[in-house]
Amino acid sequence: MCRKPREKYATDSDHLIYNGPFKLSDWSASGDDWGYEKNESYWDRDEVKLDKANVTVVKTPSTAINLYTTDALDMIDKLSSEYIPTYKDDPSFESVEQFTTFFLKMNSERDGKKNALDNENIRKGIAQAFDKESFVKNILQDDSNPTDHLIPKGQTKSPDGKQDFTEVADERNDYLSYDPEKAKEAWEKGKDELGVDKIELGFLTDDTEEAKKNAEFFQYELQDNLPGLEITVEQVPFTVRVDRDSNKEYDLELAGWGTDYRDPLTVMRIFMSSSDLGGVTYSNEDYDKLIQDTREDHAAVKEARFDDFVEAQDILINQDAVIAPIYNRSLSTLVNPSVKDLHWHAYGPSYSLKWAYKE
Repeated sequence: MCRKPREKYATDSDHLIYNGPFKLSDWSASGDDWGYEKNESYWDRDEVKLDKANVTVVKTPSTAINLYTTDALDMIDKLSSEYIPTYKDDPSFESVEQFTTFFLKMNSERDGKKNALDNENIRKGIAQAFDKESFVKNILQDDSNPTDHLIPKGQTKSPDGKQDFTEVADERNDYLSYDPEKAKEAWEKGKDELGVDKIELGFLTDDTEEAKKNAEFFQYELQDNLPGLEITVEQVPFTVRVDRDSNKEYDLELAGWGTDYRDPLTVMRIFMSSSDLGGVTYSNEDYDKLIQDTREDHAAVKEARFDDFVEAQDILINQDAVIAPIYNRSLSTLVNPSVKDLHWHAYGPSYSLKWAYKE
């Protein structure tokens, strides 16, 4: 029996294992184009109508629109904000509410050295110094919703089913909302504690037009509301950003985490000390214990487990201010009306092609 070298696993579409309705084709780890081919070994292959779907990564929004309007593309799965007002009433437009939270990450240690973000008041100042509603309304221009929480609204209900997680959390704790005066107060206190008048930070982001626009919003808001702050926007290719994020080689970064399953654990676990997923320098024994209790001691005790998550979110966001939640995403899409039975999801994968076909 011939065996393929294990070091080549996941380097291209020929060195992967598939068990879903499609398998990858014409893909390499550094490629921006690939295909989904029907998997003839799939258990429910008779329900799969497409033989192949082609995917391309388009970094320039105007190019994506041109390709769509000339029928070179059948779908844009993330419409750039500048085009949303134009297409919002178009029959091909759809807004998909998702259990995905975007937040500002504040990394307190870079290249083995502590920075100003190691100071709690500096982080709290930043967390309260940008207008979330303005960002959603004027920059995203979609149906996303500003939030002060990590857990998306609608994802988790209280044990009695009567309240949303976010409602209970708001009743029990004071969250760090947009408040320029409180932001400045915490910021000045932090600078005094550090003995500095000026602070320089980098803002890591992707090399797309939309990513640049997003980063520049936060650059302006934070510098305008926090005296002595200077932010440098660091644009890099997506793969480089992911690598720098995992290695914690950044100061500030706009990040998001989508719900894989409808439970707070899906996102709150990534900020445990033992996790290598969060991409942020953070360790809190109390937080770790609360999350671990939801898996062990309180795994079968609904009320106690729910309380653990509420308390843990308070520690992460309000007490330690390691991240500053911004919004829950609604995905704006364009789909050719000839495409039928394409299913969108609030959590997990954004969409399913299993039943899709084109008239």
